Amino acid sequence: MNSSFRSAAGLLVPRLLIFGSAIALAAAARGQTAEAPRNALARLSESLAALSEQVSPAVVEVIASGFTAVSGQSLQETGEITVGTVYGSGVFIDPAGYILTSARLVAGAEQIRVLAMLPAEGGRSVRGSAVRPAGRLVDTKLLGYDLETDVAVLKAGVRTLRYLRLADSDTVQKGQLVVAFGNPRGTAEAVSMGVVSATARQPAPEDPMIYIQTDAAVGPHGAGGPLVNVQGEMIGLNTLRERKAASGGYSYAVPSNIVRTVYEQIREQGRVRRGTIGVLAQTVTPEMAMALKLPVSQGVIIGDVLPMSPADQAGIEIGDIVLTLDGKRMENGRQFLVNLYQRRQGDTVMLAIQRGGKVLPVEVKVVERDEAPQRLSKLIDPKKSFVPQLGILGVDVNQDILDEIPFLRTLTGVLVAALPAGLPRAYDFRPGDVIHSVNGVVVRNLAELREQLEGKGRGNFVVLQLERLGQLQYCTVELALDGRE
Repeated sequence: MNSSFRSAAGLLVPRLLIFGSAIALAAAARGQTAEAPRNALARLSESLAALSEQVSPAVVEVIASGFTAVSGQSLQETGEITVGTVYGSGVFIDPAGYILTSARLVAGAEQIRVLAMLPAEGGRSVRGSAVRPAGRLVDTKLLGYDLETDVAVLKAGVRTLRYLRLADSDTVQKGQLVVAFGNPRGTAEAVSMGVVSATARQPAPEDPMIYIQTDAAVGPHGAGGPLVNVQGEMIGLNTLRERKAASGGYSYAVPSNIVRTVYEQIREQGRVRRGTIGVLAQTVTPEMAMALKLPVSQGVIIGDVLPMSPADQAGIEIGDIVLTLDGKRMENGRQFLVNLYQRRQGDTVMLAIQRGGKVLPVEVKVVERDEAPQRLSKLIDPKKSFVPQLGILGVDVNQDILDEIPFLRTLTGVLVAALPAGLPRAYDFRPGDVIHSVNGVVVRNLAELREQLEGKGRGNFVVLQLERLGQLQYCTVELALDGRE
C-alpha cells in the first residue's frame, strides 16, 4: 500500500466499524435484532462504493516535467525550481476538458500531461484490471495558476463525460462526512474518508487564505485531487500548502467557492486579479485591544498605509478601526481582505472608520494588487533561460520586465528570474537581481551573457556587476558548472 495515500480499505474499515457499533447500540436500545445494524452497515458500504464509482473517473494523474516548483514550496517563497518529473492529482471540472490541479505541482513546468480514464464508445469509462484502470496519456495546456490559493487550470485536448460540479462550500458543516480522492503515482483511484474538523481553518491570523480541515488522508501525490461530499459534489481542492502546520493527521482543502473564483478568472483572463486599497488590515486581539486601549475588543485595525495608495489619498491612518465595508460588519483582517479581493480595479468601497471617539465615512478607490513575483515566473522559458555556469534561470530585460519591475537602473541586462533547486550555485543570487556586466564587459541580454561565459567553467572566477534593489555592486563569482552541464 502506498504510504503517501492510505487506501480505501485501510481507512474506511475502521470508520465503518465505528459507525456499525453506533448503529448496533442504537438498535439494542430500541430492542431491534443485530440484523438491522449489519444491513445498515452494508448499505453504508455500498453507498461509499457507489460514490467512488461515480467520482473516480473524473480524477486524473497529473505528470509535470521539466523545471517545476519545489514540492511543497513556491517561487514566491524561495525563488527555487527543480528539474525532473513530479506527480500529483487533478480533476475534470468541465466536459470540454478543463482540469483543476495544484499550482505548486505545475508552476514553471515545461510539459504537463494527465493520465485520464476517458469514456469509450457508449459513454462508459474504459477500465483494465482490478489493480489499475486503463488510462490514456493526454497532453494539456497550462492556462494559468494562482500560488496564493494553490489552484491551477489545465486544458486537455479531449472531452469527457465524467466531471465534477463545484458545490457551495459555505454550506459545509463541522462533523460532515467527506471523501478525498486522488490519482497518485502507483496508487490509482486512491480514496479516503473523513469528517470536517474545521470549515474555515486560518493558518495565521493575518493570512487571507482559509481551508477546509479534515482527517481524510491526503499524501504528497494526492494534492490537486477533489474533496467531495456524500452527493459526489466537489467542496474543495486538496492542497499540501499547510502540510508543515498540520498535526494529528489533518489535511487541508481549498474551499470550492474560492476555487470557483480562481477558475473563472483564469479561464477568462489567464490570471487572478485581486483588489486592494493599499493597507495592512490586522485582526484585533484581546491583548492588542488592552495594550492599545482600543474602543473595541475585536474587529479590524489598520496596521499600515502604503504611501500614495488609494487609502493614503482617502485619509485613512494607521490605527484606524474599520467597522464596516459597504455596510457589512468587519470582524477580522481576513474577512476584510477577502471582500476586497472580489472587487475590480476602478470600483469604490465605502468604509466606516472609527478614530478616537468619532466614526468617519471614507470612500476609497480599489486598485489591482501587484502580483509581479508570480507573473515574472511565467516569463521563464526553461530551454532558453538556464545559465549553468551561474546556476540561474535568467530572462532578458525588456519592456515586459520593465512593466513588472519599473525601477531598474538601465533598460538592458539579464534578470535572475528563478534558481534551480538541487544544482550548484555560483553566488547568493536572488530573484530580481540584474546582471549588467561580466569582467567589465557590458551584457545586454542572455546571448551576450553566454558569450562572455563561453569557454569558462567550474573553478573559474568572473566579476559580475550586479544590480540588487536599485543598488549596483561588483561580485566575484566562482562558476558552478561547465557550460555543457
